Amino acid sequence: FKIFKTMKKTLAIVLTVVMLLSAMSMISFADGPESITIAPKFGAWENWANSPNKGEYGAATQLLIGITKDGGKIDIPADLKWELTITGGEQTKTIEMSPATKALDYDLYRFETCLGEGENQFVPVKGVDYTVTVKVYDGETLAYESAPTAGFTCPMDPVVPGVTPLPGDPETTQELALTPIFGVIENYGGITYLLTNYAGTDLNKTYIEKCLKSGDYTMSLTVTDEDTGITYFIPEYFFDVSPGNEIYGDWFFRFALGHYGITLENHSYTLKMDIYRGDKLLYTGTSATGAYKSTQTDNFVVNGAITPENIPHEHKVIGSAPTGDAAIYATIAVAVAAVALAVVFKKRATI
Repeated sequence: FKIFKTMKKTLAIVLTVVMLLSAMSMISFADGPESITIAPKFGAWENWANSPNKGEYGAATQLLIGITKDGGKIDIPADLKWELTITGGEQTKTIEMSPATKALDYDLYRFETCLGEGENQFVPVKGVDYTVTVKVYDGETLAYESAPTAGFTCPMDPVVPGVTPLPGDPETTQELALTPIFGVIENYGGITYLLTNYAGTDLNKTYIEKCLKSGDYTMSLTVTDEDTGITYFIPEYFFDVSPGNEIYGDWFFRFALGHYGITLENHSYTLKMDIYRGDKLLYTGTSATGAYKSTQTDNFVVNGAITPENIPHEHKVIGSAPTGDAAIYATIAVAVAAVALAVVFKKRATI
């Protein structure tokens, strides 16, 4: 009986503790999230040169938010779910983004909004005053919340990956002058090349060479045989046929067109060259009509063009590129063929 009474008392104590904890939890829930105070810091927005995430850019645009609680410092973990609502000008957007860095000595939290992807990217506009609200969630529970706070005026043009020119890139598309050089078309090192010089206003040719070799730039070529009227298009030319012999970015280019399935005859050729970073056209140039023709050297005429047995890049050549009305007719033909194939496959699926 004594044992039963002891167990009864113990059970009562346990139940009391559980009820107290439950009540405290309910009180905490009723109190809601902790209130935090935010304010713009050090100009509110900054292109910060010391960002660890700037990549090839000289800086990364950051939203600088000072966060305090009851007038004192607070260290909110970056691995919680942060939600920023930014309103100003014609923009209102809520993004999920943790602080990239924190400097608690200054109550400073840095958010790299321009580096966000898709719906989590926010690009400010110079001169616009933004109102910011910060919410921080611990799981599904709202743990911290600020009041909407104005005064986050953007004082500068932001750095936006894929939009803002990199140091060394032109801000607008630059025109190139393409001219023949040396043998123009020659056999060199067992490969037939077309050689071209290129020039433009204030070109940093060493930088262009570096970016082409590293793959940061891509180049497309359009080659027209003026004797036959055939035009060949190479969507992306790769400088990998004979490393060290193809690209002299501060001087000229050697194009191993035979390795793309184009047999260079003793004809006259017109060259068009386009250089891109991603989808952005940085440089473009077209030579004079028929400017590239062999200089009748023994190196080319006696031996003839060297056509490799195995064409390593044949899949990267888009045969003949029609122009004008021919281009329109070709597009229509492709569309009709696609519809016809779709009908055939639909019928087979039905059968």
